[in-house]
Amino acid sequence: MSHSSIDIVLPEGVQDEIEEHCFTTTVNEVGGFLVGKTSDNTTLIAAAIPATSAVSSQVSLTFTHEVWDDVIGRVHRDYPGQSLVGWYHSHPGFALFLSDYDAFIQQNFFGAPG
Repeated sequence: MSHSSIDIVLPEGVQDEIEEHCFTTTVNEVGGFLVGKTSDNTTLIAAAIPATSAVSSQVSLTFTHEVWDDVIGRVHRDYPGQSLVGWYHSHPGFALFLSDYDAFIQQNFFGAPG
């Protein structure tokens, strides 16, 4: 079976916002959501929405139902025609990796190609 590749376009300004948010603290994890649009074989990230009310500690970040409701409302209100296409979070003091919970979020909420 053949798999087509997906190009992810992350504009520098959005990347800067994510990095700035991730370095607001090195004590607890922080994270947020990526808003954009997927067409053909390209996902264009239009914006990042920090999940400022997520529950966090040094080793975990939890997107509560309230966080999901808030971000979905913001996407509909502030980014018409766009949708949630991904998410991000920091691992202060740790290397880059996906925990079991990270993999769960990815597979269950952002498992589509792109």
